[in-house]
Amino acid sequence: NLGDSFSIECEATGFPIPLINWRLNWGHVCEEPRCISKSFGGKGILSINNAKITDSGAYSCEAINIKGRAFAVPDAI
Repeated sequence: NLGDSFSIECEATGFPIPLINWRLNWGHVCEEPRCISKSFGGKGILSINNAKITDSGAYSCEAINIKGRAFAVPDAI
């Protein structure tokens, strides 16, 4: 709902341990402080506060390390 807060989690494995990055409709998610992205130990959490209509769509979790990148399937909608 508009004005609510929500979080999305994603976990990836790899060596070296990947960094988790987030995309919304293949673009960028909103910026801090309203949107906070954390990545540690292959687990990523995206927290969105005060949700707006522009926050709706398909969220993609991207795992990145020096060997490449991979997107999780399916997207979170």
